[in-house]
Amino acid sequence: MSDDNKMMRVSHNEILMLCRKSFEGLGFSAGEADDAAEMVAWLEVHGIDVLGLLCDALPTLTPETQPPPLLGRAEDDHAVDYTIVSRPQSSVAGNRAGNCPGAASSSCLSVDSYRHCLDPSRCGLLIVDAQGGSALFAGPLLAELGAAETLENGCAAIKVFNCRHPLLLLGLATSYARRGIGMEVWWHIDLASQKMVRFAIEPNEMYPTLKNDGAEDALLCDAYNPVALIFSTQPTTPTTPKRQPPRSVITPADFAQRFVNRRDRGIEIQDAPWTILNQYAKNILVEATEESRRRGAGEDGG
Repeated sequence: MSDDNKMMRVSHNEILMLCRKSFEGLGFSAGEADDAAEMVAWLEVHGIDVLGLLCDALPTLTPETQPPPLLGRAEDDHAVDYTIVSRPQSSVAGNRAGNCPGAASSSCLSVDSYRHCLDPSRCGLLIVDAQGGSALFAGPLLAELGAAETLENGCAAIKVFNCRHPLLLLGLATSYARRGIGMEVWWHIDLASQKMVRFAIEPNEMYPTLKNDGAEDALLCDAYNPVALIFSTQPTTPTTPKRQPPRSVITPADFAQRFVNRRDRGIEIQDAPWTILNQYAKNILVEATEESRRRGAGEDGG
């Protein structure tokens, strides 16, 4: 077995702490690092290995390489006016399309995926262009926007374009479900065959159901097609169209058992991703050391 394939066992807390330090080493703010670490650690402790994918993507996940999401509201089926938004200053009420300074130029997008499942008089359709950014950055913003809209209207819908790593939204969905807001999320992995990845969790439930029409690695693929998010404070009938049974299903009971197994036995991961994360985490330690030395030199020289 090569060194890259050596395995080790770590705890959920160890993954959480190292990811948090690694993200801070990449330049994330403390709040962004906390959110991103929670999203990654939730998947790992529930048996979905994302650390390898994450480490491959880390060089492109600095704040400098992540453009701010653009937010719009579909006032009709085609025209969307975008406004640049950022977290945590974003607010649904303050960022209606065209209501904020700095609005980007209008774009024409077809808004036709799931308006049929909503009451337009109650739930407006938010459109977000993640501009190729990762859900590590865009995910918390999407969840906050959807939750704010849902608390105001009882439900919300967001359609996201150009978003990488959408599976990371799964941990966020469970967090908001504990606050009484259910989520359903899906995206096509192949438009021609209509194959999809989708997950849903009801309000106040502990675990979601995850369905995948494709191969196992389809879960970790970037979303080249739009990602749909539905939020509701009430139990809902699934809005995805009826289709053939999915290739794989992870039920709430499966997720619960996966958590127990990894909590009790530890999480098995490869050495290589762990080493890479440690290298990024050292960035904040080096900065602290240099700052400490400067302070020490200044004090001694005073």
